[in-house]
Amino acid sequence: MAGLIGICCKLYQLGSQLLDKGQLKEALATFQKVLVITREIKERQGEGATLNNIGRIYHELGQYPKALDFFQQALTILKEVNDRSGEGTTLNNISEVYRNLGQYLKALDYSQRSLTIIKEINKRSVEGLILNNIGLIYYSLGQYAKALNYSQQALTITKEVGNRYFEGRILNNIGSIYKIFGQYAKALDYYQQSLTISKEVIDLSIEGVILSNIGSVYESLGQYPKALDFHQQALVIMKQIGSSSYEGKILSSIGGVYDRIGQYLKALDFHQQALAIQKQIGDRSGESSTLNSIGGVYNRIGQYPKALDFCQQALAIQKQIGDRFGESSTLNNIGEIYYRSGKYPKALDFYQQALESI
Repeated sequence: MAGLIGICCKLYQLGSQLLDKGQLKEALATFQKVLVITREIKERQGEGATLNNIGRIYHELGQYPKALDFFQQALTILKEVNDRSGEGTTLNNISEVYRNLGQYLKALDYSQRSLTIIKEINKRSVEGLILNNIGLIYYSLGQYAKALNYSQQALTITKEVGNRYFEGRILNNIGSIYKIFGQYAKALDYYQQSLTISKEVIDLSIEGVILSNIGSVYESLGQYPKALDFHQQALVIMKQIGSSSYEGKILSSIGGVYDRIGQYLKALDFHQQALAIQKQIGDRSGESSTLNSIGGVYNRIGQYPKALDFCQQALAIQKQIGDRFGESSTLNNIGEIYYRSGKYPKALDFYQQALESI
C-alpha cells in the first residue's frame, strides 16, 4: 500500500507539471494512471483532485461535454470528503466550461458560488483565478469596463501570491480588453508581457493564444502579412498540443484575415475548417461566430440567400446561449445583407434591432 501511495504521489506531481506546460496528451495519460491507483487504494480526496485535473485537460482540448462529466464526478467526491478548497476550484472550472460553451449566465452562477466558498476559506490564490474567470465572462457579454475591473483585481492577487503561470494568462486577457477599446499599443504591450511569461513557464497553450491575439491586433492595424504570420505560428502550437477549441478559433481568425484582403475562397475554406471542429466539440459560441463570419463572406460576394441562411443559423444559436454581443453583430450583418440587396426597410429594421440588443 505504501509503495502504491508513493507512486501515486509522484505520478500526480508529474501530471501537474505536464498540464502546466501544456503537454496535454502526456498529462492525460499520467492522470489516468493516477486515477486507477486512487480508486484501487480508495483515496477519495486524491480521486476527486485527479478527476478535476482530467476535466481541466478535456477543457483545454475543447472536449467540453467530457470536461463537464469529469468535473461533476470530482465535485460529488470533493463535497463528500468536505474538501472546500477543491469544491470551490471545481465549481470555477465548471463555470469556465459553460463560459466557453457560451452559456454565460450559468457560468456566472457557478463562479459566484465558487467565489463565496473561496473567500470563506481565505484562499487568495484561487480567488484570483475566479475573479479572472468572472472578468472573462463579462468580456464575453460585452461588458468591458466590468471585465477590466475584475481582471485587474485578479492580476493584483496573482502577483501578490507569486503565481507566474496565471499572471501570464491574466495579462493576456487585459490585452484583449484594450484591443476591444482600440488601444492597440497598450494591447500589444500586455500581450508581449504575457508572451514573455508563457515562454518562461513553458505554457504552450497560452503561448499559442497570445500569438493569435497579437495577429488580431496586426489585422486591426491593417498589417495583414504580419497578422497571418502570427496566426500561423499559433496554429502550429495548437495542433501540436491537440487543442481543438483554439485550433477552431485560430482557423476562423485566419479566415477573417483572408476575408479582409478579398481572398474570399480562401476565407471560406478556413472558416469551414473551423466550423467542422466547433460542431464536433460542441463549441456553440465559436460555431455561431464562424457561421456569422461565413455569412459575411457570402454577403461580400453577392450570394445574399446563402449569406442570410448562415447568419440566421448564427442568430438562432446566439439567442439560445444568451450571447447578446454576438447577437448584435449578427443582426447588424443581416441588416447589411438586406441593404446590399436593395431591401432598405428590412435593412433599417435589423440595424435597429442590432442597436437595441446591445
